[in-house]
Amino acid sequence: MKNQDRVATPEFAMRVRSLASQLVAELERAPAGQVSRYYPDLARRLCEMADSDRDRLLEAYCNRDWWGGAGSLADLVVPDQDLQRRIHLLLVAIVDAFSGERCRCPRAERWAEVFRHRLRAGRGRET
Repeated sequence: MKNQDRVATPEFAMRVRSLASQLVAELERAPAGQVSRYYPDLARRLCEMADSDRDRLLEAYCNRDWWGGAGSLADLVVPDQDLQRRIHLLLVAIVDAFSGERCRCPRAERWAEVFRHRLRAGRGRET
């Protein structure tokens, strides 16, 4: 990887910050007790890491806290289906932003496909 490829471009950093900030706002919209503070904190961490080198940013994004199984942000279920849909839309946009910068995370890309399927079918997340 070339040296300039190791630093997130200002445009990419701004996009990550914007999407992660929107995700924080959506997660904090859930009524008290439905979403642990842990999840918005994960998105805040991504905001903070946006100006880091790409390896550190990718590490903050491509991990099991975001894209693992039970207990991960991707596995989060909220009762409000409109809120669930908005969360899924933002998670897909985040995956697309990283993929567009050649920052691949196969686990995230698989989740994004699941979310795209559910969104096309007009569903949020079944419980």
